[in-house]
Amino acid sequence: MKMPIKKYDIDLKLWYQKLLGKTLLEKIAKLNPFTIADSSIPKPERYYVAYFKKEYLREFIGHENKSTFFPQPERSRMVELICNQTRFGEGERLNL
Repeated sequence: MKMPIKKYDIDLKLWYQKLLGKTLLEKIAKLNPFTIADSSIPKPERYYVAYFKKEYLREFIGHENKSTFFPQPERSRMVELICNQTRFGEGERLNL
């Protein structure tokens, strides 16, 4: 599973962003019915990510708090993966 390691700090602009400029693009974006133009909704932060390895725990953002490091959906997926790969008793594994 991929986890954040550093905030994304590269600002690449496409050719039309350079040509039209930020203010004109913002005006065009307001006309798009599929975008939400609500300033109270913050833009999600972007991060560089890497596959989690226990050896590099200190490199990941939020590693200090063990109870919130993995979100609850990720914890559930990990438990499901472990249970699916573990043999219980003498019979064959169940592949759900």
